Amino acid sequence: MMQPKRETGARSYKTIIISACAGVALALIWVGIRFSTPGSSAPISVLAGNTCYGMAQDEYTVAKMVNGWGGIDLTVYCYTGKDETSAALVQASVKGSSPMELFHKFYAEDLCDYTHNCTGIAIDAGAFLGTHALYLAKLGLQVHAFEPLTTSYNLLRCSAEANTFTGTGSVTVLKEGLSDKAGTDCLYPPPATTMDAARVMKNMVDCSTNPSHQINVVTLDHYWTDVLDKQQVDFIKLDIEAHENSALKGGKLLFTT
Repeated sequence: MMQPKRETGARSYKTIIISACAGVALALIWVGIRFSTPGSSAPISVLAGNTCYGMAQDEYTVAKMVNGWGGIDLTVYCYTGKDETSAALVQASVKGSSPMELFHKFYAEDLCDYTHNCTGIAIDAGAFLGTHALYLAKLGLQVHAFEPLTTSYNLLRCSAEANTFTGTGSVTVLKEGLSDKAGTDCLYPPPATTMDAARVMKNMVDCSTNPSHQINVVTLDHYWTDVLDKQQVDFIKLDIEAHENSALKGGKLLFTT
């Protein structure tokens, strides 16, 4: 894994970090954000009686981290059933650990030098349940979270509405994917154990016979130009199941302007 470089320059992209997990690339692009000082981890509690966009209450669980790692409180709407990520969030409440530890060290230590000045625009593609998007927003970033899978999108919307953000922090949830061109793509449904593993697989899914698999996609350049009005994008996280290269190709203008 490449380590961040401490360079200067308002539009200089400091680091591209790519790590492989089960053959799927996770790309993180850092442009120079500053984050909060870490604190101690705390257990997650599971809440009941919350409603989420018409979903039956046995279809989701609400996990709440109180005084979590980095001093951040998070409420996350999760899948019930076999999804491993959701189960890990809930299981953490029993163990008294914090899943946020998995990436807080990267944000706070490697990228941010434990400083408190956290503002800017972030893009999270493949946001899934929103642990990264919500965390970044809690730190003060305006996060634009892309999640094309309908149920994950609804869970993420519920999570965004359930959390309180201070300062400039916010989460805008978009039911779209990122690609190298705007239009539609086919999303291959994930297995029940890994609901975060939905992927664009044009050769495996025929959207003409399976219209429910069709998703809308935009490019980074389109979103940056037409929605963000060419404001500086400070941080981009891509976790889109081997479709990262296509998403990056759609950001040529963003990365070169």
